[in-house]
Amino acid sequence: MRIAILGSGYVGLVTGVCFADKGHKIYSIDVDIEKVKKINSGKIPIFEPGLEEMLKRNLENGNFKAFLSTDFYLQNIPTDLSFICVPTP
Repeated sequence: MRIAILGSGYVGLVTGVCFADKGHKIYSIDVDIEKVKKINSGKIPIFEPGLEEMLKRNLENGNFKAFLSTDFYLQNIPTDLSFICVPTP
């Protein structure tokens, strides 16, 4: 299944990496360029034991990729399911 995750904080990143580890293709979208760069280099911007190793494994096997632009996602990535994991007031 192809899944888009909008937001890559505690909820979005953990959810996306876990789905990727189960074999799904994950497209993580965030508005923070530094966070996206960090994630795509295999580093996590949060503390969650074991998550960084899972992220690296799924970046290498192509199941996980972080993107900066929601416009790119909306125009170019057909997905089966989308999760919105952004902060709410």
